[in-house]
Amino acid sequence: GSEMKSGGFGDVDVSIKPDRPYRGTRQYFRRLQKRYAAPPEADASAASQNSDGQKSAPGQDASKRFRIVCVNLLKTYQQNELTLTHHFDQGVKHASGRGEPLPVEIRK
Repeated sequence: GSEMKSGGFGDVDVSIKPDRPYRGTRQYFRRLQKRYAAPPEADASAASQNSDGQKSAPGQDASKRFRIVCVNLLKTYQQNELTLTHHFDQGVKHASGRGEPLPVEIRK
């Protein structure tokens, strides 16, 4: 978990909770996949390709094949934003490293 406090334009304080800071990240990305993936009726073909170009079995949850691309627009020279970027990267690694891999890509 994290908390952001803004004292005005360009003045933001970011604090990362030390106890389980990435709790819920896997569920967050799965919600994104389910929300933005093609509806099941659009995936009615006998076999379709996942985000890695591999064939998927019919009936497989289409949302699990939906790739999430996160674009980092934070400034990497400001300490608070650098810290937030680091923890976001770690959160994605944490979420991807548990159970079935998540197709999440970060672009900077």
